[in-house]
Amino acid sequence: MKAIIFAAGVVVGYIIGARAGRKGYERLRETARKVVNSAPVQNVTSSVSDLAGSAANLAGDKISDALGTAEKKIDEVGN
Repeated sequence: MKAIIFAAGVVVGYIIGARAGRKGYERLRETARKVVNSAPVQNVTSSVSDLAGSAANLAGDKISDALGTAEKKIDEVGN
């Protein structure tokens, strides 16, 4: 994760400080587009998306279970 943040900082720094003009910017932009659209990056993106979905489902299940338990305890105390 730190490497991604560092790379993003390098890219931003290059764009802001570039003296190569529009040609250098376009070359960098095309390279970034190729990297983003590459198979390894797309595989990681898909894996992260799947993992996030699974984590969200698991969290939802745990919250639902906890609410059910809390509801039962409240009913027991009320009766």
